[in-house]
Amino acid sequence: MRKIVIASHGDFSKGLLSSIEMIVGKQENIKTYSLYPGETPEQFTKEVEAEILKNKEDEFIIMTDLLGGSVHTAMTSLCKFKNIHLISGVSLNLALEILTNLDEEDLEETIKNALNVNLEQITYILSNNIKVEEGEEEIW
Repeated sequence: MRKIVIASHGDFSKGLLSSIEMIVGKQENIKTYSLYPGETPEQFTKEVEAEILKNKEDEFIIMTDLLGGSVHTAMTSLCKFKNIHLISGVSLNLALEILTNLDEEDLEETIKNALNVNLEQITYILSNNIKVEEGEEEIW
């Protein structure tokens, strides 16, 4: 079985799960962890480690909010286990791409593809670059 952990600063992980479930329905295989002021990420890292040790046959995809942040740094300690895939910079696009392809056999390839798809979906639109077709009204 494959399990997903989303860990973040503040309530980002909970909000992300809420958005995921709004789009694809209830998710029993996703757990969220949130770091609040005065806490250390090592506290919930121990909880995640206990879950990993209890479920040695499962693969875990751990997604964190910020590369190099305290949450991500703490989660890197779990990479000592062979059944861990750690991803930073989680977004709704990325999480959904992984989640909807979770049944693919090659999880490493699935994650790499999801990262590429996520990069393609990050865009920047500048209103003065939008061409208005003849007969259309400008909205800005």
